Amino acid sequence: MPQDLDFSDKNLIFIISQPRSGSTMLQHILGSHEEIVTLPEPWFMLNFTYMTRPTGVEAEYNAKYAYLAFKDFIRRIPNGKECYLKAVRTAACYLYSNTVVSPQQKYFLDKTPRYYYILPELYEFFPKAKFIILLRNPLAVFSSILETNLGGNWSKLFKLVDRKHDILTAPQLVLKHIQRQKHNTVTVRYEEIVNDPFRWVAYLCDMLCLSFDPEMIEYGGKTEFNRTTFIDQKSIYKHSRPVKNYVDNWINRFDTAQKVYLANEYLEYMGKTIIDGLGYSYDELKKKLS
Repeated sequence: MPQDLDFSDKNLIFIISQPRSGSTMLQHILGSHEEIVTLPEPWFMLNFTYMTRPTGVEAEYNAKYAYLAFKDFIRRIPNGKECYLKAVRTAACYLYSNTVVSPQQKYFLDKTPRYYYILPELYEFFPKAKFIILLRNPLAVFSSILETNLGGNWSKLFKLVDRKHDILTAPQLVLKHIQRQKHNTVTVRYEEIVNDPFRWVAYLCDMLCLSFDPEMIEYGGKTEFNRTTFIDQKSIYKHSRPVKNYVDNWINRFDTAQKVYLANEYLEYMGKTIIDGLGYSYDELKKKLS
C-alpha cells in the first residue's frame, strides 16, 4: 500500500447482487478506473459476520458452542459489540488496503454476490463505504443459474442449498435492503447498463465521486483474473464491452412445457410484491412465459 494513503472504510466499494446478474461485468468496468483496484470475490466478510450468528455455519468443531462462547466473551467486554465492529473494520481494511499497489489507486471494490446474506452487518462494519445494488430480471437470473451453474440439469436445484438461496432468498433480502433507502447506496439494473452503458456508468462514477472516463466501457483486457474458480472466465471474456444480447435470452431457455411450468411456479413463489418491488413487472413476465 502506498505510504501516504490513509485507507479506511471510506475507501471501500461493494457490489451486491444475485449471482448471474452481470456483477462480474460491472466489476470489470469499474475496475478499469485508475483509482479502483479489485480482485476475485474475497468472501471473507462472511466469516467475520457469521461469528455473531447462531445458525448458518457448519464446522468440524461445534459451531453452535463457538457462537455461544464468542457471544459470552463479547458480553464480558465493555462496549463489546463496538469493540468487535472496530476490530473487524481494522482487520478487513488492512487486508483490502494491501491490494493497493500504485499511488493512483484509492479504492478497493469487493464484488461478492453472497454478501446479500449479510447486508445489515456490512453497514455496521463499514458505515462510510459505498454500496451498489445490482438487479436483474429474476427470470433471467433463474434461467442462467439453472443452465450455467447446473449445466441444464434442473433437478440439481433441489439438492444444492446455496443455489436455492441464490434464487429464492436473495431477492427478498435485497429488496428489504433497498427499502431501507441508505444514503450511501445506489441501485442500478443490469438491463439499464447494457442498454445505455455510458449514461449509467457515468451515473455510478458520479455517485462514487470518481471522474467518468468513457474508455471504461471498453473493459476488455484491463482487469483480468487468472487462475480463479470464482469468475466465469468463459462469459466475461467473450465480450470486451457491455452487450444487449442477453437481456431477453432467458426466454429461449424455457423451451419445454416442464421448464415453463417451473418458471411459473418460481414467479408465483416470489409473488407480485417482490417482483414489482425489484422494478420488474410480475404481470409482464407472466405474459412473456405464456
